[in-house]
Amino acid sequence: MQFAPSENKIKVQTRNGAVTSFLRAHWGLHKVRADGDLHHALDAAVVACTTQGFVKRVSDYSRKKELWASDKKSGDYSRNLEIIDTDTGEITATNYQKKEGRDFPLPWDSFRADVKDALTEIFVSRAPTRKATGGVHDANIRSTKRMSKENPITTSKTKLQALTLASLENIPEKETRNANLYQALKKRIETGGKEPFAKPFYLGKNGEESDDAFGRLIKGVKLERTTKTGVLVRGGLADNGEMLRVDVFTKAGKFYLVPIYLADRVSGVLPNKAIKQATLEQDWPEMDATYQFSFSLCNNDLILIADKKGEKGSFIRGYYKGTDRANGNISIEAHDRSWARTGVGVQNIGIFKKLQVDVLGEVFEVKQEPRHGLAESSD
Repeated sequence: MQFAPSENKIKVQTRNGAVTSFLRAHWGLHKVRADGDLHHALDAAVVACTTQGFVKRVSDYSRKKELWASDKKSGDYSRNLEIIDTDTGEITATNYQKKEGRDFPLPWDSFRADVKDALTEIFVSRAPTRKATGGVHDANIRSTKRMSKENPITTSKTKLQALTLASLENIPEKETRNANLYQALKKRIETGGKEPFAKPFYLGKNGEESDDAFGRLIKGVKLERTTKTGVLVRGGLADNGEMLRVDVFTKAGKFYLVPIYLADRVSGVLPNKAIKQATLEQDWPEMDATYQFSFSLCNNDLILIADKKGEKGSFIRGYYKGTDRANGNISIEAHDRSWARTGVGVQNIGIFKKLQVDVLGEVFEVKQEPRHGLAESSD
């Protein structure tokens, strides 16, 4: 790496974590990772102030402190503890036993307050995720033999190790044909500890669990589930894979979300139906000419929402994190990840805007945006 001409002989200086942690503690700057990502900015401020000259000041302070502690123990305060700057010859501290000499050095007097004020002004910029990385559909293909428009039930085989008391309730005909199997599995889960199916499960001819191999070995069971959408695969139905984006439409003051998946890109057909809660996908409303396209949202796009009253406390600005296709609710996360909200309904809200943030944290509203197709380059 080529550096600009400079009188400094040391072009790059590093500070290990122990040094920054020591300084943060003595400066009263507490690092709490769980509070969000601003601790990275806090570290940057500490590192920026930890120059070679400041490290020397801290070293002088530590040496002076040790000498004073020794004098205090012996009761001898006659020593004049002068700390001299070797570069300028200036006496930077004398008589450590005086109160003003015992304060831990700060880069400047108002450093702690300045850092805390600066952190409140930071807006974390994140890059939206516009490319797919997952599969077209889920690996588990569900049977559609019992599926109908009136009763959209699919079944799939689940290993016993994945069973819970809650999922066990989805065994078909648990009160009739599969009643014995249901009760035996329930008993094993309730009495089998943390790993109830660590040992093989055999069902005896009497309908109860067998202690030996004379019974029928059960490795998995079929479970039912209401399935209102998915990808047709080899005569079955698989859950959709990764959601690429949602396209937001408006009509009569309401907002409608059209989910677009990787499977849609593979098929080459741009979806045009918006999510409607508790409704089969085939019955979702079609976005015809009476609906107006507003914008598309990908993971980490910045948005602003508020209720129809527009009251101050109702405004939420954060990064879009996904849509629940079961009900059309979205998830939002704070710019610094200090909070997250799920299940946020948007159809009847008053304000729903897409924002853009540059690398320096400047925020702008996206006024107009054309609806893109399914090509990789368009997203």
